Amino acid sequence: MSKLTTIQKIKLFAEDKVTTGEYDLAKFKKHLEENPAYAFEWSYEAFKAAARVHVGKSLLYWTEKDEATAEKIIDFVKDMVLRGARYPERSTSVQSNEMKREIISVYAELLDVASR
Repeated sequence: MSKLTTIQKIKLFAEDKVTTGEYDLAKFKKHLEENPAYAFEWSYEAFKAAARVHVGKSLLYWTEKDEATAEKIIDFVKDMVLRGARYPERSTSVQSNEMKREIISVYAELLDVASR
C-alpha cells in the first residue's frame, strides 16, 4: 500500500469533515424542528458540525486551485491556527466567538492529520 501524499490527506480530511458535518447538521435541524428550545440548549455539536463543513468545503476549494500545493495550504492553516490561538475572538457575540474557536479547532486537527 502506498503512502498518501499530504495533498491526498488534506482532500480525504476535507471530504470526511463535510460528510460528518452535514450529517450532524441534519440531526440538529431535525431536533430544531421538533423542539427548538431543546435543540439550542444542546447546540454545541451544531457549532462543531458547521465548522467542519466550513473548513472541509474551504479545503476542497483550495485543493482544486491550479497553484495550490500542500505546502501553501499547510502554511496558510498554520497561520490561521496560530493567529486564532494568539488573538482569540472577543466579540460581544458569544455565538460568533464559539464558531471562530471551532473553525480554528478543525484547522488544528488538519495540521495533526497532515503531519503523520
